[in-house]
Amino acid sequence: MVKKKQKILALVIILLALGVSFVYAFFFQEKPIARESLPEVKGFEKFAPSKITFADQKKVVLFFNATWCVTCNEVMLELPTIQIPENILFLSVDFDTESELRKKYGVALQHTFVEVNSSGEMLQKWAGGSLKEAVEKLK
Repeated sequence: MVKKKQKILALVIILLALGVSFVYAFFFQEKPIARESLPEVKGFEKFAPSKITFADQKKVVLFFNATWCVTCNEVMLELPTIQIPENILFLSVDFDTESELRKKYGVALQHTFVEVNSSGEMLQKWAGGSLKEAVEKLK
């Protein structure tokens, strides 16, 4: 009888945990932000292969990010509040679609920054951090 009660109690606990997880995921999880609605910011552009050549005149940093990435979205929301220096250009790279670029630079995680030269060679790479911290690192 005691074993049966323990099994029922364990089942109830598991069901409660699943229920709480579902409620959290459905109601409280952050939704992807509509990036089209963000204002254009000088020094932060969508990636295009031809833009890597700008590294002749300024520091070019690829920012690998995804719309479903909470910390990436925090960087995107930071855009209107930061002034990117003239000598730095961030290029936003879609983590989900640019698999060849990810492979080239060994990017395994979204929210990764890769500084490149005008030939597209990696100069440095780091993961995480705010846009403000990235700017400070590049100064």
